[in-house]
Amino acid sequence: MTEIDSYYEATPDSDRSLTANWPSGIGALVYGQTFRPSLNYTLTSCKFNIKRGSIALTGNLKAYLYAHTGTFGSGGIPTGSSLDTSNSLDMSTITTSYVLYTFTFSGGHSLVSNTSYCLVVYSTDSNMSGSASCKIGAMSIGAHEGNGIRYLSVFGVFEAYSTTDVMFYVYGNLILPIIKTLPNLGIYGLDDTNEVYSKTKVDATGILQTS
Repeated sequence: MTEIDSYYEATPDSDRSLTANWPSGIGALVYGQTFRPSLNYTLTSCKFNIKRGSIALTGNLKAYLYAHTGTFGSGGIPTGSSLDTSNSLDMSTITTSYVLYTFTFSGGHSLVSNTSYCLVVYSTDSNMSGSASCKIGAMSIGAHEGNGIRYLSVFGVFEAYSTTDVMFYVYGNLILPIIKTLPNLGIYGLDDTNEVYSKTKVDATGILQTS
């Protein structure tokens, strides 16, 4: 498993508080971050820096992967249905201090190099309301190349934070190209979808085959 991308600071300077359930609650329903892998991966897990307010929480929190629309880094937001869904985090285990909680994906979704994605968290069955909130660690002036994401019921649409970045880690398994010698074509790289790479992009750790 490889770290695909991340943004983390030891002390968040901004709490992004989830206060209601997706999709019909009243309040802040979703927070997350955009990212862009530099290579092809199979998504395996992610982490978010999370704590709760003074009131203990119930229900489940999940991470979701979405396709990206808009300008990466300043206007990126989710589009369409979720591409992959994580396991559930029991919200009763969330403490009043920030902890990096892990969310594991089992859908095996392939992340394509240089393609932008959105990683978000929300609950559909919690007791969140007002001060019973789930806080996601963020930096108000972040240094990540992507941008933060939120969904507030008052606006009813996904919004991008052009300066704020939500802290996260995302992990996956690298999809290595297979090096094949093709008749009359020389050596090319093929990924698991048989997409042909140029000779200069073939990874030296690929498997050498002849045909």
